[in-house]
Amino acid sequence: MPIDSDIKSIDDVKGKKVALFKGTNLQLATDRVLSTHGLTEKDVRFINLDTSAAAAALTSGNVDAVFGDPEFLALAKKGIVKIAYTTKGDDPTLGRHTSYLVTAAFEQAHPDVTQRVVTTFIKAAAFASDPANKDEVFDGWSLSGFPKDAFEGDMEADTLANRLNPLIDDFIIARYKDQVARAKAYGLIKGDVDVDAWLEPKYLQQALKDLKLVNYWSSYDANGEIAKLGDLNKKQSN
Repeated sequence: MPIDSDIKSIDDVKGKKVALFKGTNLQLATDRVLSTHGLTEKDVRFINLDTSAAAAALTSGNVDAVFGDPEFLALAKKGIVKIAYTTKGDDPTLGRHTSYLVTAAFEQAHPDVTQRVVTTFIKAAAFASDPANKDEVFDGWSLSGFPKDAFEGDMEADTLANRLNPLIDDFIIARYKDQVARAKAYGLIKGDVDVDAWLEPKYLQQALKDLKLVNYWSSYDANGEIAKLGDLNKKQSN
């Protein structure tokens, strides 16, 4: 929000004009944030703007606040906007997640290629999860156009191992089922979706075994509590 804004918490956005990129997983994540704090979309005057338009509207004073991504951290560091709320340190179910999808036909016809792709992603995730490689990882990510310090700010009080954890555990499954329910409530999807049918963990399990990473990352229960502490987190806590 603007530097001189009186918004100090999620509660303060009630009745305010707020930019949000609707129809994306950001809308679903925002809905989860609001509901966790006892609010709904109807309590906020949302304006549908994409990321670039939202940043322009915020800096020009045409909206009171924005629900957005780490790019706003760079603006905050320059003193252009301020961050009144972050999900870090809040309810662990408030994050967003990404997946790699393959059609069933391709996977069945080319299991070797599917395995090679999954194994490559797991190898990259293990490299990036190692704290010793953090600077190199951020340097690479900065090639996307976002400044390195934006990633550094986004990762404060968090770890790459946590952010890049590739495990299909109870936490991830619960999060996707929750997002499906919210997407249906918003009319983004019409029918029921069987999340369990999306998942084929055998390629992940084989990659973890081949790369000797079976216990590398921690697994979490449906509420975001550690179910099994991974070797990497054990190493960092010693």
